[in-house]
Amino acid sequence: MSKLTKIIAILVTVFLLSMPSQIVARQISLAKLLKRNTSFKKIRFEKDIDLNLFAANEDQNSLKKALNKAGYEASFMRGKEEAARKHSGIHWFLGGFGAGALLNLLGIIVITAVADGTAPEHIPQDVVAEAYLKGYMNKSESKNRTNAFCGSLSGTIIVTIIAYSLLHSVGD
Repeated sequence: MSKLTKIIAILVTVFLLSMPSQIVARQISLAKLLKRNTSFKKIRFEKDIDLNLFAANEDQNSLKKALNKAGYEASFMRGKEEAARKHSGIHWFLGGFGAGALLNLLGIIVITAVADGTAPEHIPQDVVAEAYLKGYMNKSESKNRTNAFCGSLSGTIIVTIIAYSLLHSVGD
């Protein structure tokens, strides 16, 4: 880095730090911030996360809050991604099929309303446990409700087709 670039960077930093912290709110890429400032420990992130950081005396507190928020959001998204990959919800499809076959329209409504999220078998050590669990439960509940609805709708349609064909074959 040339001397002119360093001087400009110092002047811009002094200017931003001299402004009131309520006015100075900048979108800074966390990866870029960690590359520029060597006083922070190196942290591995899978994605580039944009954080709102404030200048002046609130800078350190804002950075800590932003890092906690980034960890929480990353754990939440990891929970959702793992639920999307690992959770099948086939039991809700089969239960929905039975409910739809036995109760028809009422079965569709009841089984879809009752379907809830499934907890993961284990929570990784390198995540915020509460956020990971919320993300996993959120996605697994969505998959379970979808599977319950599709299963109950399939059961209702199949029973209706069978009943209709039996009624018309008896009439012949």
